[in-house]
Amino acid sequence: MGGGKTYDFRQSRWGDLKEKVMFSERGIKPQDMGHVLIYKSKFQDVPVKIIYTFDDKKRLRSAGYIVEKPVRLAKHLLEHAIDTLGEDNAKLSSGGLDWMTYRSLIHMQMNARVILKSPMKAGHGPLRHLIQHTDTSILYWTGVWGFMDLMFYKELVEKSDARRSRGDRPLNYYEKLLFSVMRERATYNVSVDGEVYETPELEP
Repeated sequence: MGGGKTYDFRQSRWGDLKEKVMFSERGIKPQDMGHVLIYKSKFQDVPVKIIYTFDDKKRLRSAGYIVEKPVRLAKHLLEHAIDTLGEDNAKLSSGGLDWMTYRSLIHMQMNARVILKSPMKAGHGPLRHLIQHTDTSILYWTGVWGFMDLMFYKELVEKSDARRSRGDRPLNYYEKLLFSVMRERATYNVSVDGEVYETPELEP
């Protein structure tokens, strides 16, 4: 999301070549996986993975942030999204919050790990139910904030039936994560002193 110029994600626009996206993130060394670039950084003081995904012509088609390790500050992403985009105006079957602009489909799914101070327990709850927890709970968050080229999304919708019949997989692994097609399955165990145990598995 840009300032003076119109960007679709950070300093990039849909259709930008991979080399141009890499130049926009100069100063951070990426993990280059061919159709995917992964950067480890911080956004709104939250440790994140910055994801960019590309089509077969190496043009940008989706991007986003992934919070993998539960942290208390991750709620800042939710606050920033609502401040920037306003109330969600779309609805995907995967749940969470969804926005549609004239160029992008945007999806956010935040998962709270609820830690009771005494006795210590671990659990998780949906985004819209978080305000029900009391001050006796400590919330640690994981989640995703995904952005997709609206033209690409419309192509997915138009061709979804034909792709399913052929067994095609139009989204790659990270695109599925960004749009909650794949979800966390395991629950974190987090102690009251903030130490985190156990990495969640993912299910399709």
